[in-house]
Amino acid sequence: MSSDNSKDNSVQWVLNYYDTNINKLRSDKNYTKESSKTLKFCTKCKKVWEDCRRMGGYWSKSIHHYDDFPSYGKPKETCFKCS
Repeated sequence: MSSDNSKDNSVQWVLNYYDTNINKLRSDKNYTKESSKTLKFCTKCKKVWEDCRRMGGYWSKSIHHYDDFPSYGKPKETCFKCS
């Protein structure tokens, strides 16, 4: 019976949190829009890729390819591996 009571308390805590912080949560910056600017769809290898050479404040030689990533709406550009 105590587990049911703790579940009710957890649910109530979540509801109270969202009620009091809804305006802050709505105004938080949406980082998914920024990250989607760096993602592109390669027309040759048919994968979504990201140029990570300038991430975190330093230069590297890193290009990430994503096999199971939605390509809808991504700019079409040949990746450096295929070009």
